[in-house]
Amino acid sequence: MDASRGTDLTLDEYFEYDDGRKERKTWQLEKSGCRYSGRREDTVGDGEGRQEGNAFNIRYVLRVPVDGRTWDIDMNDWMYLIDEKTVMNRTRMTKFGIRVGEVSVTSASINVRHAAVATSESRVARLA
Repeated sequence: MDASRGTDLTLDEYFEYDDGRKERKTWQLEKSGCRYSGRREDTVGDGEGRQEGNAFNIRYVLRVPVDGRTWDIDMNDWMYLIDEKTVMNRTRMTKFGIRVGEVSVTSASINVRHAAVATSESRVARLA
């Protein structure tokens, strides 16, 4: 991602895990046509995304701490705009092509000065 170009979209995510731990993660995305690229604090390299109608798909590699080590997990994230303030998210997580998890989230979103800011409260299950 070229920091000199600026950020077209900021996506703030708030997570609450089964063990009670809470995290905030922030995507910084740049738009080119109907395609996006960007990263979050815990991604490996840039994610690549695209918009199709009311759907947004982004694929990226997430670095996840597991038992004192880290795993790089392939993420396939689909977000669907349900109405002006609601986004439904479904993520499939794979390692070596084997599904290790799936996450479903419903988010409330708002637009601020041409930059979309989404807030999500979710419970994320541990990796299998």
